Amino acid sequence: MTAPQPPITVRPDRATRSGRTARRARNARPAGAKAGLALALLLAAALAGAGCDLISPKRSEGETLWRKHCAECHGLGGAGNTPRYMGKPYADLLDDVWRVGGDTGTLRESTRTGYFGEMPAFDHLSDEEIRLVVDYLRELRDEIAPGSAR
Repeated sequence: MTAPQPPITVRPDRATRSGRTARRARNARPAGAKAGLALALLLAAALAGAGCDLISPKRSEGETLWRKHCAECHGLGGAGNTPRYMGKPYADLLDDVWRVGGDTGTLRESTRTGYFGEMPAFDHLSDEEIRLVVDYLRELRDEIAPGSAR
């Protein structure tokens, strides 16, 4: 004969209810609350994105193109102080050290054709986009007032 087994006791915090413990069931949020929270977070993100222009001014097309195509090598401010190009004389576009010349026409042509092994060609940009980039560079160099070039 076997010894009698002690009775099974269930602790109240371990009792199950529809596959969940009673504690989880007490702490669970209703589905509507989760959906409301998700909607609130989505709206907050949308407002934050829309408010960025309120915090910082809207970028010009030239600055946007500069940041996309030029800033990696020449830096956001044009000084060439990026980890990869720091110390290379032609990466700094704010000084007056130019490979061929710093006039507007030469800058546009240099941007379009690039320099073998040093600067990629941006022949995929339109003439208008290259004009905008060069005008933005002239703004960085304080040669023209922001937004005044054409």
